Amino acid sequence: MGFSFRMTARMERSSLLCLGLLIAMSFLSLSVSGQNDDDDKNDYICVCMRGNASTWIFDTSTDTAVRKINHANYDDADVLPVPMYCDYYEDKKGTKILSVGDRANKVVWMLDVEDDFKVIGQLKVGVGIFHHWVSEEANQVWVVCDGITPPEGETPLSSGEVNVWVFDATSFKELEVIPFPEDLLEQNINSQGTLHDVTVSPSGDFAIVTTTNLPGLNDYALKYSTDNFKETGRTAVGSAPHVTYLNESLPLYVISQNSLLDSISLIDPKTMEIQSSIPGLQGAHMMVGPGLDGTTYYVTNLPSGGVNGLFGFDTIRGQVDYTAVTDTVYTVPHNVAVSGDRRKLYLTHSGPNVEVSVWDVSNVFNPRPSFLRVIIAELNPYGIENFQTSEKICCADSESQEGDGSGAERLLLNSWVLLLVWLVVVFY
Repeated sequence: MGFSFRMTARMERSSLLCLGLLIAMSFLSLSVSGQNDDDDKNDYICVCMRGNASTWIFDTSTDTAVRKINHANYDDADVLPVPMYCDYYEDKKGTKILSVGDRANKVVWMLDVEDDFKVIGQLKVGVGIFHHWVSEEANQVWVVCDGITPPEGETPLSSGEVNVWVFDATSFKELEVIPFPEDLLEQNINSQGTLHDVTVSPSGDFAIVTTTNLPGLNDYALKYSTDNFKETGRTAVGSAPHVTYLNESLPLYVISQNSLLDSISLIDPKTMEIQSSIPGLQGAHMMVGPGLDGTTYYVTNLPSGGVNGLFGFDTIRGQVDYTAVTDTVYTVPHNVAVSGDRRKLYLTHSGPNVEVSVWDVSNVFNPRPSFLRVIIAELNPYGIENFQTSEKICCADSESQEGDGSGAERLLLNSWVLLLVWLVVVFY
C-alpha cells in the first residue's frame, strides 16, 4: 500500500513537472515564433523636422520614436541641413535606403537603413530642393528644385535654377536635368512661377511634375517619360497643386490648394484629360490613402487653422465624403501618411508647431478619423513617409527614445528558466 502511494505521488509529481515543462516550452515557442512573425511586419513612419536638422523614425505599433537621425553632424554639410521630405526604398542590390532631401545644402542624402543610417551617397542638385520621389520600378530618383531664393533682381525662372533632376537609384549616377518647359518659361519668366511636386507612376513608366505660382487661375500637371525624360503630355489644373497617384486602377489626383472650383482634379494618366473636377475644397493640400475601408482617401486642409483640417474623399463615387471631415486639434495640418495596415493616419503639423497627430481610420463603417494621440517631436515636422522593414530599427544613438525590446525578451526567457528550476526543487 505504501509503495503504491509513493509511486502514485511520484507519478503525479512527474506529470506536474512535465506539464510545467510543456507550458514553459509553449510560451517560449510562442515568444520566438511571434518574434519571427514580426520580422516581416516592422512598420515605421519617418518625419523630417525641417526646423531642427533631423529626421525621426516612429514605430507605428507603439507610436513612439525609435530613432532620431541628426543631420547636423554630417561632415559634408556646408550649412545646417534643412530636411524636407524622406523616402524609403530598396535598390537593385538589395540595400535598404532612406533618402532625405536637404534644401540648405542642395543635396539628397542617401542613408543605409541597416548600417546605422550612415551616409552612403549624395545626390547633388540645384537651388531649392522641395519634393522628391523614388521609384523602385524605374530605379530612379526624381528631385524637384524650385530655384527659390534666386539672386537679387531675378525670378526663379529667370535664374535657370528651376529644374527636375533624375538619378539612378542604385548607382546614384545623374541621368538627366529636365528644365522648365520652354513655352511656359517664355510666358511666365517674370512671374514667381516654379516647379513644386513630383510622383512616379506605380509601374515606373512615367512621372508627373506640377508647376506652382503661375499667373492666373491655373497651374499645370506635366507628364514625363522615365525612359527618355521627354514631356509626353500636360493638362491645366487648379492653382498651387500637389499630385497623388498610388493605384493604377484609380485616376491621377491633382489637389489644388488655391482653387475653389477645381480643388481636386481627376485625370486619366494615359491621355492627361480631366475626367472630373471637384469644387469646394479651397485649401486642399495633400492626399493619402486609403484607410481600412479601402476606398476613402484623406486630404489635408493646410491653411484651415485646424478647423475642417482633414477631408475624406470617396474614390468609388469620386466625391468628397463630408461625413469624414474633421478638425485636426492642432494648426497647419500639412503632410499625411497611413500605417502599413491602414488602421492609423499620421499628420504633420508644420510651421511653428512640434506635433505629429495620430488618428484611427480603422472603422470600415465610419471613415471619419478619430483622434488617438499626439506625438511631440521637434520644430516644423514636415515631410512624412510610411515604410516597412524586415529588421527592427533601434536606438544606436543617445538621443533615441525607445529600446529594441531585447531586454524584455531576455527577461521573459529568464522567468521561464526560473520557473523550471522552481518546479524541480518543489517536486523533487
